[in-house]
Amino acid sequence: MKSESFQRTLAVKEILFFLSLLISPFSIADQYCSYGGDCSGNKFQCVDRGDSVKVCMGLGQGSVNEFCGSYMHCKNDLSCKDRGDGANVCMTRGYGRSGDYCNSDYTCSRGFVCKKRGDGVGICISL
Repeated sequence: MKSESFQRTLAVKEILFFLSLLISPFSIADQYCSYGGDCSGNKFQCVDRGDSVKVCMGLGQGSVNEFCGSYMHCKNDLSCKDRGDGANVCMTRGYGRSGDYCNSDYTCSRGFVCKKRGDGVGICISL
């Protein structure tokens, strides 16, 4: 029961995140693209996020849970890891909170564990 509620909450958060990308004309990060010209300016590149889907990314710009092609797309203290379904996202090491993507318990903060959803994506949840 708690798991179903948790998965519904995550699904709603993901939908709201993608809607915010569509609504905000100033946010180009994580926007889908097919080539470099789809991304505005020189700060963003059209990069494969690891699962053959291309999105706009900026070098050193990625925050927690944002897509990345390599560690170079994440902020300094973050790493670029597979979230479990082939797509790479910027992750913390040991500081992941509830709802953050993870690939092992070491990605999550103390008091949280990395739990795989039905689609294989790892999410930090509280103990």
